Amino acid sequence: MSAITVKDLAVSFGHLSVLRDLQLGVNQGEFLVLLGPSGCGKSTLLNAIAGLIEPEAGTVEIGGRDVTHFEPKDRGIAMVFQSYALYPKMTVRGNLAFGLKVARLPRGEIKRRVHEAAEFLHITELLDRRPVQLSGGQRQRVAIGRALVRNADVFLFDEPLSNLDAKLRAELRVEIKRLHRDLGSTMIYVTHDQIEALTLADRIAVMKGGIIQQLGTPREIYDTPANLFVASFIGSPSMNFLEGRIALEGDVFHYRNAIFDVPLTAYPFARPPSHGQPVLLGVRPENIAVDGAPKPGEFCAEANVDLVEPTGADTVVWCQVGTHSISVRVDAAQIINERQKLCIGFDPGRASMFDLESGNRL
Repeated sequence: MSAITVKDLAVSFGHLSVLRDLQLGVNQGEFLVLLGPSGCGKSTLLNAIAGLIEPEAGTVEIGGRDVTHFEPKDRGIAMVFQSYALYPKMTVRGNLAFGLKVARLPRGEIKRRVHEAAEFLHITELLDRRPVQLSGGQRQRVAIGRALVRNADVFLFDEPLSNLDAKLRAELRVEIKRLHRDLGSTMIYVTHDQIEALTLADRIAVMKGGIIQQLGTPREIYDTPANLFVASFIGSPSMNFLEGRIALEGDVFHYRNAIFDVPLTAYPFARPPSHGQPVLLGVRPENIAVDGAPKPGEFCAEANVDLVEPTGADTVVWCQVGTHSISVRVDAAQIINERQKLCIGFDPGRASMFDLESGNRL
């Protein structure tokens, strides 16, 4: 059952077309993340669902109702913004209760909802403080609480953690994931942070230029990206790309510098390639093995270590293979030195192959 359905949505600002003929379905109780770089249209899409932007074409349905021309307050949604948007002269209690008072709920009901939200978010001891007396993480909890007291069916988050430092982002990410688990509400979350997307989402919609490039689970997005943009946008360090061509007579990927061939018998082609087709072969840094004996269907290529980056739990090793730089993620306990020669290899079955001209996955 779809909680939210967007059909043929179009939004423009003057002569600039931001969204065009966009289709999206969000399931009941799903946590969907809209992910993409700045200017890709993700916040515009969220604002159109919220009713903060009037689309020039298309429809928005929430809970089976066409709400395209409804006011935001009539859509059964609650929204959390990046900037907290708290009333500075009100206490935390006043901020939480304000929307309920405007809706003319009974005083007892307002008190009950404020108390429940404060307990749920662990901010009970902050109820009599003003926003200026709160840390960034506490302010964002209050902003989430203000949405929580509405008892909405749909929660919309517009980059709520981007103003916080790394430690607070990690803590509140856990809180938001727990919030979704306990409430079971439908949530749409906008971010440009791939870690937030991968850890929070049931499904991710990766956007570029107002178009959803791929919609899938975090594992699908990461392991089988639909095109070059998705492959390069997801992952840190990014996926490695090697340019070459398909040689069907040997069923191999032939690297352009003729340094090595990669056997393709284990690669799951979605559609058959043509002989001599120019392609990019992509492989994640953590899928590359160093100095290990190749297994059947794998291969080894000589590489020169250029740079070693310890990151704590693991180490990123930058190697030169011919004229190409490749990143490899290894365990922190593995000692690798600069200018060292390595044999690197990977399972072609875990690689990704893209048509060089269209950028689409093969």
